[in-house]
This record gives sequence, structure tokens and C-alpha cells, in this order.
Amino acid sequence: VLLCGPAMVAPGRSYEFLLTPGQVTIIPQNNYVRRVYTDGRGHPKPVPLSFQGDTIGHWEGNTLVMETVGLRDESEFIHALRSDKANRTVTIVERIQKTDANHMRVDTTLDSPVVFNKPLTYSANYNRTQFAVSEEICTQNNLAVDPKTGDQVFPSAPNNDHSVPPR
Repeated sequence: VLLCGPAMVAPGRSYEFLLTPGQVTIIPQNNYVRRVYTDGRGHPKPVPLSFQGDTIGHWEGNTLVMETVGLRDESEFIHALRSDKANRTVTIVERIQKTDANHMRVDTTLDSPVVFNKPLTYSANYNRTQFAVSEEICTQNNLAVDPKTGDQVFPSAPNNDHSVPPR
């Protein structure tokens, strides 16, 4: 569960990054757009709780350093921590670095003096693809992609015929 928190660049998804002055916009496969403000602002006081949290960032050379705080109790990530004080104490720091023209590394550190004895850190590597980020909506998440044809299919179609859904 820790690897699929709502506010993190998590393994197993596709992402599109839009870099503009003062902001990096991250569009993940699940379509929950993240706006990372790199214009020097701090977190608001008090930090309003939200599903994605409040993310600010800055550049250290060619590494984007993002800090997220203020995750709501209802978020899957905070719920998994099983702490009623986690939402106010968890800080997520992501360090995103393009390692070459086709690869990216994300080092993520989760910290909370209430939840962890010491910060939890993990890393993930990503490969650039030529695929566009596709729509993924939870209420319509009943489709899969046939790896042979690329068609969207019903994974639980009658008789397992994996019929292509009507358009």
C-alpha cells in the first residue's frame, strides 16, 4: 500500500510531466493531476488537508525535489498507516532525476515521528515510452488492454472471449 499512495510518483503507472516556469504538472495514468509549485512559495499555514496533499518543490541541479504534506485521513495511504495523527505528521519527499534521455529515477522518503521509528526510503526507475497517458477512471476500471492487439477488453466477459467493448 505504501507504494501506491495518492500523492507519490508510484511504480507501475505511466506519467506525463509538464515543466513550465514556477510549476511542474504531473499527469499520472489515474488522471489525478498534481501541481508542484516551484516558484519559491512554502506550504500554506495551516495546511489544508486534501487527498493529494500540498506539494511544493525546487530544483537541485537537474533533480526535482518535491515535498508533500497535508494528506487527508480518507486517503488510502494515510488509512494504511493506521494512525489518527498521521495526516498531520507525514512528510513525503520525492527526488526525481532524469538519469539519461530515456530513464528517470525517483527516490521517495516517507517520514513521520508518530508513525515511523526512522524515515522509510525506497527508489524506483522508470523507462520512457512512446505511449500517451491513458484515461483510468475507478468507476470504469472494468477494462483491460489486450497485449497482443492493444484493444480494450472486458477481462470478465462471458465465456472469457475478451470481446472488444462496443464504441
